[in-house]
Amino acid sequence: MSCLADPCFMSFAASPQSSSAGYIITSAFGARMIARMASSKLVYSGVPFGLDFMRPSYTGKSMHFPITARHLYRFSCPRCPEDIALPRRSPLGIYAGLQYQPSGVWPIKLLCSRYARVSVVQADLIRLDTIVVQGPVSGDMALWQIECECAHKSCGMSHAIYTNSFVDESPNDITRFLFDAYPSVACTWEHQMEFSREKMKAERLDF
Repeated sequence: MSCLADPCFMSFAASPQSSSAGYIITSAFGARMIARMASSKLVYSGVPFGLDFMRPSYTGKSMHFPITARHLYRFSCPRCPEDIALPRRSPLGIYAGLQYQPSGVWPIKLLCSRYARVSVVQADLIRLDTIVVQGPVSGDMALWQIECECAHKSCGMSHAIYTNSFVDESPNDITRFLFDAYPSVACTWEHQMEFSREKMKAERLDF
């Protein structure tokens, strides 16, 4: 996936002082993100959608790539300012020219990667943005799908929960994040969903 540079360009050095300025990080995911940035010797520039995608350049030098306009479908997390890019083809739907064709799985349950709470996202929140792409550099973030089987007694009902995280996380990292967060999710009108690591399966939805 190409790294996406927002027209509202911002740049900062990846240091403990600058990486934390202006952001509220309350989740394990956020802590890992800040730790990676603080330990890096790269200068990150062109950071769109909060901290979603980063284009690295060598310290003290600029890397120049052709700039083109691209169309991207995304939606915003209801709980934080994070904008989440939808894959071009996934169980959620497909890109069809200047239209996005959502599948029948909407609305979806989204686990906020910063506040570790689940929100319901409706398909009408999907929007088309024309953005500037500067590449070729792979993006750092991806949308993950976690299939969960409710562990409440003999329920066994299946739920899909989505979250935005690093592309190089392992499925085990993602299921652990969900289990540690243990968000409140209604399974049926009678009970809340109960989570079990053994009954979770995470899959990265590549762009």
